[in-house]
Amino acid sequence: MQPTRGTITVGGRPLPRRGRRPLQMVFQDPASSLDPRMTVGESIAEVVPGRPPRAERRAEIARLLELVHLDPARADDRPAQLSGGQRQRVALARALAARPDVVIADEITSALDVSVQGAMLNLVREMQRELGLSMLFISHNLAVVRYVAGHVAVLHDGRVVEQGPTAEVLGNPRDSYTQELLDAVPGRRRAPRAHHPATHKEPPVTRSLSIDDLADIAVPSQPALSPDGEPVGLRAPRARPRA
Repeated sequence: MQPTRGTITVGGRPLPRRGRRPLQMVFQDPASSLDPRMTVGESIAEVVPGRPPRAERRAEIARLLELVHLDPARADDRPAQLSGGQRQRVALARALAARPDVVIADEITSALDVSVQGAMLNLVREMQRELGLSMLFISHNLAVVRYVAGHVAVLHDGRVVEQGPTAEVLGNPRDSYTQELLDAVPGRRRAPRAHHPATHKEPPVTRSLSIDDLADIAVPSQPALSPDGEPVGLRAPRARPRA
C-alpha cells in the first residue's frame, strides 16, 4: 500500500531508505515472525550491524540472549524447540541487535500463554529502565498500557482522538471512545462522564489509576519460575476491549 500523504520521522528526521534502520518491530505472533529454518543465533546475527568476525558475532548473540534472560546455549536451537514466551524473547533480542532508536511492539503479549505474559511485561519494563529503550507499544489491553506506557494515544477509526500522559488520559478521559474502552474493562466501576469544553484548559488529574483499577491483573517484580523454566506472573484480563 502506497501512502497518500504524511511522513514518518524519528528524532525529527525522516526514516532512511537505506543503511541503518532506526525502527525495529516485534510482532504479535512469535511463531510466525521467526524463520523456522534458522537457529536462534542465525536469526539474531542476521540484523547485527556490520560484518563482525565470527567470535565477536557469537559474543554479541550471547550478550543479547542474556539481556532477555535466555541461556546463550539456546543460540543453536530452532524456534520449534522453544516455548512461546522464549520465542518472543528471541524476537525482542533480534530487534535490539539492530541497535534501534525505537522498538515497535505490536500486541507482543496477546499470543502468549497467560502464565508468561507478566514475565514478558516485566522484561519490557526492565529494558525501558536499564537501556533507556523507547518503545511504541500497541495494545487493546488498557491494563497493559497502564503498566508499560508513560504516554498514551487512543486511536479510533485510524484517527488519534486523545493523547497525553497515561495516568491523565486513563484517569480522566476527555473523549467518549476512551471512556467506552475503560467501561469495557471487567470489574471496573463506571465513572461519571465529565464535560470538558474544547475552549477550557486540560482538566486537572484527580487520581492515577492503578493496575487493579483496570483489570484483574498482578505483575510481580521478580516472577517465579514454572516447572519448565518459564517465568510466571500475570493473570490475563478476562476480556479485551476492542479498539
